Amino acid sequence: MMHPRTKAFRSVITWMVFGGLLLGYMSRDPAMGGGEMYRWVDEHGRIHLTDTPPKSTGARQDLKVYKPSTSSIGAPQDRLNDPPAPDAGGTTLTPTKAGGTLTVEAVLNRRLTVPLVLDTGADFTVLTKQAAYALRLPPLNRLPRLQFGTAGGLVHFPITTLQSVRVGTAEVRDVPVAIDIDGHMPEGLLGMSFLRHFKVTVDHPRGLVRLER
Repeated sequence: MMHPRTKAFRSVITWMVFGGLLLGYMSRDPAMGGGEMYRWVDEHGRIHLTDTPPKSTGARQDLKVYKPSTSSIGAPQDRLNDPPAPDAGGTTLTPTKAGGTLTVEAVLNRRLTVPLVLDTGADFTVLTKQAAYALRLPPLNRLPRLQFGTAGGLVHFPITTLQSVRVGTAEVRDVPVAIDIDGHMPEGLLGMSFLRHFKVTVDHPRGLVRLER
């Protein structure tokens, strides 16, 4: 007889299927700005995301390069007047750990705080449908959509741009996001459309994340 699966186990399965979401989108790319970024895992299991490639040849088997895009999906209509929050030389976070994932608290458009799973392998930051409604974004059926390949097959998500995403003292303006309109994931993702603006070090054994400009 099969035993009921725990909530934590179901969450792990969900992230196994959709955790690599938005890695290979098949339509136009939102502009992300900046130059190439490099992601790799060092010999201690720490994940790095920097604008320079790793010096160690041993880390190159996990190397991934993110290149800038030149097209745009359109910026939000309203702008925030105040400058971005300073990161004061960087911010160190202590995320919540559950089911093998790291979850951080993110402030969207400086007014809505939501949990986002840190995913340096996802090209996009992803919001749940509930977060999109709370932010009063344009009707989802009117937003442009992109097609993405996931382990569970192809999905089509609406795409828009947030005015601001802040994690700790690290803030980025005009962040492209995808919206999980079909409710595939229990929480959103903090992906490369935000993370590529920082040098990111993820120390899984200690449960720490460092974001630096």
